[in-house]
Amino acid sequence: MTQTWQFDNQCNDGEIIQLRLYDENANLQWPSGTLIYPVTYGQTNSVSITCTSGDMICPGGEDPNGLYVWGVGLNNNYPAGDTSQCTPCASETLAAIELTCN
Repeated sequence: MTQTWQFDNQCNDGEIIQLRLYDENANLQWPSGTLIYPVTYGQTNSVSITCTSGDMICPGGEDPNGLYVWGVGLNNNYPAGDTSQCTPCASETLAAIELTCN
């Protein structure tokens, strides 16, 4: 299935937000390796992934300085990770997630 995520950077801290997506069931990440999806302030970026129906997909991100963390964290290891934006994989385009500094 193809699932499209949208991220809207509303954190005007002068940094690019670094994002990844994680499949919590299959232990996969997008993009692979050490790559990230960059999102510049004021931009909305779309990311399409191919995933297995029903697998839980979670977003995670940080600013380069580590001052702000979103979702499950850039490396899916943030202890107080916010899993509220995790979504089962389905063929759909999700509403944009607003990434703010607070």
